[in-house]
Formats: sequence, structure tokens, C-alpha cells
Amino acid sequence: MERENFTSVAMKTTNIISVLTLLLVQPAALQAADAAAKTATDSAGPAVAPAASRYAVDRSGQRPAPVFTAPGHCAWPNLKLLRDGRTLAALIFNDASHGHHAGDIECWLSGDGGATWRFGSAATQHEPDTIRMNHAAGLAANGDLIVLTSGWSNRWPPDVPRTRGSYRYEVLGPWLSRSPDGGRSWWVYKDAFPQTTPSGQPAVPFGDLQIAGNGDLCVSVYSTQGPWEKYEQRQFRSFLVRSRDDGKTWGEPVVIGPDANETTVLHLGDGRWLAAARHGTGVEKKDYMVLCASADDGRTWTLRRTMTGFQRVNGHLVKLRDGRVLFCYGDRASDFGKRGLEAMLSGDGGQTWSEPVRLVDWNGLDGGYPSSVQRADGQVVTAYYCSALPGDPPNSYQNYHLAVIVWDPEQTFAQAPCQRVLLVRNEAGQTITVTPADFVKLPQAIVRDKIPQSDEEGAYEGVLLHELLRAAGVALSDPAAPEKKLQPLAQLRNRCPADTPVALVCDVTYPGEKVLRGELGTFADGVAKEKLPLLYLLYVGDSLGSGTKK
Repeated sequence: MERENFTSVAMKTTNIISVLTLLLVQPAALQAADAAAKTATDSAGPAVAPAASRYAVDRSGQRPAPVFTAPGHCAWPNLKLLRDGRTLAALIFNDASHGHHAGDIECWLSGDGGATWRFGSAATQHEPDTIRMNHAAGLAANGDLIVLTSGWSNRWPPDVPRTRGSYRYEVLGPWLSRSPDGGRSWWVYKDAFPQTTPSGQPAVPFGDLQIAGNGDLCVSVYSTQGPWEKYEQRQFRSFLVRSRDDGKTWGEPVVIGPDANETTVLHLGDGRWLAAARHGTGVEKKDYMVLCASADDGRTWTLRRTMTGFQRVNGHLVKLRDGRVLFCYGDRASDFGKRGLEAMLSGDGGQTWSEPVRLVDWNGLDGGYPSSVQRADGQVVTAYYCSALPGDPPNSYQNYHLAVIVWDPEQTFAQAPCQRVLLVRNEAGQTITVTPADFVKLPQAIVRDKIPQSDEEGAYEGVLLHELLRAAGVALSDPAAPEKKLQPLAQLRNRCPADTPVALVCDVTYPGEKVLRGELGTFADGVAKEKLPLLYLLYVGDSLGSGTKK
């Protein structure tokens, strides 16, 4: 095993157009809830979640004031409370770019609860033409601080175009850095951790190291599922890897998220685990967070629910001293200059969650990645990064830095209502979430027959969401004229010939499914007397020739 020791110094038109339309006549809150439930496991991702309407407060009842430190650091912080119970360590990336310059993971320390910070050491010293940026961190059972780091090389062969930019040639496998003295000096082991995942691709560590119920030290890693050339081609998978000897050797990988990348894990105790996993390629701006769970000490995992809407990433989980679970995540969905961090709280091990609260606003083009710990006095310290200071242009990335807030979870969540969520199996056999607005509309006969009395994981086995809503007396059809529903056709008439084929598929996936056909110029008139169902697919295009059945 190679080991080093050092102490650091200072709309394009396509041939066919498909439109899925869902029209409900019901109260606004129920309509939004049903839309969110329908799209929770849609292949395109979840609906955009509403922004938090309340702000976090500190012990004095005021919004927490950020501490800005580590200028010139893109950061991606991982925050740790060291074994003395007082010192905070922030593991951060040390370059003012989104990983396109050489750099390393540094350890910054605070001895006053997060009010002031100082450079402590560097956990890595990168090799020439490489970068060490992706990292996971945590305490071993003996109290040592462990940091796993991977990154990229810039060793492009002369005949290979630099299509992915600088320091993006190939992903580097993880190093393991271990500090026995609270982040002041490090032993670096370059081959102690598996370099690839079961997918055969380089392993990328992320999140917090956690100690399992049997004493194993565990961490999550992710990789692509195969080779790739373009970012949008990437398909990810995340894994839990464990060590039986307190971090010296590692193995026994199991899948956490079959389609997830950056995943943070949390051991609740007694072998019960949660994982917040990110879905998406990062290119389409449709990434979101899901929650996975394990009841057998991390050996097997299941998807529990969708946690956020598009671009509310990345997420972090921490267990508070009273047993409640805090989930913090970034808001990248809002406009530049209006982005920030949000949080939800669960008092039942992740079954239900409070409504989100806003922790802090941040400025700039880039930012987020919260990491939180709870101090001995009950206050929560949350670290994050952003690319601009207050007063900078909102689309700036000229002032990367680490930022830290201290806030009070008791006062912050004292009035936050709980999001009651149940699981429902939809028409495609997928498990989706149902909010309280849906649940209270359901007749007790259905509830009594289909849901267990236990709140551990209520699920309507094999019952369709729309059938439940119909049985509850919720109107599912729109009294508006069919031509109003078919408004996309009117928009296409100015761009496509009148004889362009049109097909409308009614009652999609149901036994009574049928297809109505016609031409663009007259189709709306032809179906004027038809009662359109809840779900239908509208196709327009030359590929709908006479030989096309669907």
C-alpha cells in the first residue's frame, strides 16, 4: 500500500409532437398536489416544488447573518464536528473555479462555533496535471478524521480534442487521507479504497462517512454506468461501501440509487438508514433529490419518495440530538441573485417532513451544497459556498468563498406545518407520493381496505391514484369545450399544412383505450362532440401515416 505523510503549509420543430394533457377541476391546492404526485416518478422528473415561504431564525429570533471566509475557494464544503466536541472542520476545495484548475481539498478549522475560521492543512497534494476536488469525510470509530478524494486529470493526449474542457479528461479514483490530530497533518493512502465501482467506472466519493449498527465504517460513492463522451450521455449509479477495520480496507459495495449520482447517507440507529440521492445529468437543469431507505444496516435499499423539485440540489442529511432528521438542500431553481438554501425536518425517521423553510439567500452564478452539524448548545451550523458576495452582479463567479450560518432549529421549525405524505402506486406500477390534500378526500372504506394501520410505510397496493380520486368525488374532467383542450393544434396550424396527420389516444393505458384520427385543419371540429378523458396523448406529424397504428 502506497502511503505518504505530510503536514500542509500556508421550440426546434420535429417530425412528431407529443403532448400529454392533464386537466383537473378541483381546488388549487389539490390540483397542485395531484400534479406533484403524478410527476413524482415521471421519467422527466418531478414538478417544481414551491419555494419556502418562511426564513430560519437564530437564537435571538433574527435571520442568521452569514460569515464569509476562505476567499477564492469554490469549496463544496463537508462540515464536521471533531471528537473534542467543540472544534469544527470544513473540508473544502481550494480553487476559485468549478473544478477547471488544479487544486486540492483543504481543512479549515473553527474553535468558536463557526464565528471565525482559519486554514488548518491540505488533505491532499495533487499530482501534476490533476485535480483533487470530489470528496467525502467523517470520523472513524477511533476519532481520526478521514477524507476520501477523487477528481480529474488534464492529461489530454495530443490527438484528442478537449471536448469537455480543462481538467476533464478522465475521472481519477479515490485517495484516502487520514488525520489523527484533528486535521493538522495527514497520512495519504493512494490505494486503500477501491478505485472503481461494480460498474467498472472510477468511484467518486460523496457525503458523510457513517458508522453502521455492526460497527462497520460506511460511505457512499457513485460512478457512471459505463463509458461516456458527452455530459448528457452520462447515466449514474450510487453505492454504499463499507470497511470492517475502521477505514483501512474497503469493499462489499451495494446499490443505493440505481440512477443516482451524489448521495449522502445517514445512519439513524438500529440498522435503519436514509440516503438523499441526486438524479439528473447536470446538463438539462432538471436535477432533483430523492430519499432512499434501508432497514437492514445498509445491505439493501429502496426508493421512499421524491424530496425536491427541479434544480433544488444538492442535499444533506443530519440527525439532531433529539432524534429528528434535518434535510438541507440548495435552491438553484430561482433566478440569479435570488437563490439560497432550504431545509425540512422529520420527526419520524423520514416518513413525514415539515414544510420547507428558507435558511439563507446567496448571490452569484454558482453555489449551494449545504453541510450541517449541531453544536452542543443545540444550534445548527450550516456551511455552503457561492460565487459572489452581496453587492456583486447576480450572475457573477468572481468571488468564490465559503459561507457559514448559525441558526436555531427549535425556533425555526416551531410553526412549520408537517407535510403528510403517503405512497400510491400509479397506472404504470410506479410508487408516487400523495399529499394530505389528496388523502383527506379519500373515503374511509378505501383507506381502511388498502392502507396498513402502521405509519411506517403506508401504500395503496395496486390502486390507481385517479381511481381513488374519482371514488372520493373529485371532478376529473374539464367542462370546457374540446377545442379549448386542443389549443396546441391552433398553434400548429400556422406552421404545418392543413393535411398534416393528427392522432389523439384516449384513456391512455386503460382497457378502453382508443385512437381518434384526422387532419390538422379539421381535427378540432371533428371531435367537438367527443367527451375527452382525463388522460390523452395528442400526436401531430407526417410519421402518422396510414401504416402507423399508434
